[in-house]
Amino acid sequence: MKKQFRDLESLRAERIRLEALCKQKEEELTNSLEYVQDHFGSLIIGSLLPFTREQKDMVGGIIDKVQHYIGKLMPGEDSKWHASLAPVMKIVQMVVAGLVYKYVKRAFR
Repeated sequence: MKKQFRDLESLRAERIRLEALCKQKEEELTNSLEYVQDHFGSLIIGSLLPFTREQKDMVGGIIDKVQHYIGKLMPGEDSKWHASLAPVMKIVQMVVAGLVYKYVKRAFR
């Protein structure tokens, strides 16, 4: 759907409106990505692993605690090591998720 602009002023107003909309959408996306980063472990557990509700709650709590401690170990975002350690920490989270999965499966047999 094309909008026809009759003068330069209406075109500028539309540009300003669209820039504001883009900024809003960018902030929403950033917030969503931050949520995924902060709750990565429990999202993986909740979506991929075949747990009952009770097992998911137990595992989610364990994963959240582990993720909290991993976050404390990570250097600050301004550190030169932060970017290179981030993928390693995601691997550590997945290993922990696998170990917790085995533990919970054994505990609920």
